[in-house]
Amino acid sequence: MPCVYDHVTGDNMILMRWKKGDVILTTMLESSTVTEWSSQAPENFKNHVKLDFSRVQGKSYTFTMTIDGLKCTDVGQYSCVVVTMNSANELSASMAIGIIVSPGIPESNEDYFDAKENVTFNIRCSGNVGMPPHTINWKYSQKDTDVWNLVDPALVSQSNTLGQGDHCWYHGESKVTVTMSEALDGARYMCLIGDVVDDTHKNYDQIQLALQGKTTTSSTPLPTSSTLKPQPSVDDGSNAGVRPAPIHLLLLAFALAIVNNLTQYL
Repeated sequence: MPCVYDHVTGDNMILMRWKKGDVILTTMLESSTVTEWSSQAPENFKNHVKLDFSRVQGKSYTFTMTIDGLKCTDVGQYSCVVVTMNSANELSASMAIGIIVSPGIPESNEDYFDAKENVTFNIRCSGNVGMPPHTINWKYSQKDTDVWNLVDPALVSQSNTLGQGDHCWYHGESKVTVTMSEALDGARYMCLIGDVVDDTHKNYDQIQLALQGKTTTSSTPLPTSSTLKPQPSVDDGSNAGVRPAPIHLLLLAFALAIVNNLTQYL
């Protein structure tokens, strides 16, 4: 990034400096021979940027910053400032450095969500939304249909966080507020970047909704053959008079009858 100041007769330069936003990166005095960083310059910027200053005495001055290996933290607005002896104001020229990164495919936090009727909840989707950050859009489709409708933007919110280190893209997290109803039972919500659904490359993710308590079943299980067991019979005495006597009791009664008959003859 070269900054060139053409000398105007009678308008002698005092200094040239580079800034990023409001941060002074380096200052070069007209009388200086060596380039130096200012105390405000970040270390992670200085370690991959080279400074070079040259002059054609009485004609022009060139102050160049060369970035070797662009990083995410290098993105921003830069300005070259010149202060002269006769100028009441600083002279400046600015330029912006940006990085363009294509977004990825957003992912939902779950594939299936069930809720009771009239319950309000949020479903979420997140991922690489590129640089500059793109918007994660939401669509929904009723059960057993392939017609996708755009979700009301008033129900959607998104936050973006710049990646750390060499991750030159934003991580976006989007959420949509849903109030469960019978009409949404079996409905699908889709999150995607852009408006076109690409089924071939699947540039989206989906969440299916289900209504809790729509069908009910008995909580008491029916008995099965494995649970049915023969029960022991209970005698309440009602059949005592017709029950046949045991054999050993009959034999004892017969023996007593014989003894009684014999005693009559004695």
